[in-house]
Amino acid sequence: MKNGESEIEVESTYKNLSIIRDFTRSYLETEHISESDRIKLISVIDELATNVVEHAYSGKDNDKKIKILLKKKEKRIYAVVEDYGVGFLHDKKSKEEGGFGLKIVEGVVDSLRIVEKDKGTKIEIVKSIEEEE
Repeated sequence: MKNGESEIEVESTYKNLSIIRDFTRSYLETEHISESDRIKLISVIDELATNVVEHAYSGKDNDKKIKILLKKKEKRIYAVVEDYGVGFLHDKKSKEEGGFGLKIVEGVVDSLRIVEKDKGTKIEIVKSIEEEE
């Protein structure tokens, strides 16, 4: 892995969401990201990871993985949340159907890109940040 970059891959379960939050928090603190931006980014990564846990895999999937990649470059954080599940469903309109959390994420980050793969989904985000002194 490159300098300023960190990655984790864990089983896609509710109990591992706390590991993902701790990983994200630790990375952002190590990179001296402002408290305000840390809170926003932890919330964004948590929302995207929760979506994977809730929607990416069916009950019969054996290898339910979620991968998080964080990278700081200049005054931006680049993050990738990736799964190997059923893929992204674009027709979700309401919170009950899903999709509302992505609207909130879009409001917090500078860019959000959904990449559909043969198996699964990759969501890439970019967020401008302030650093602590």
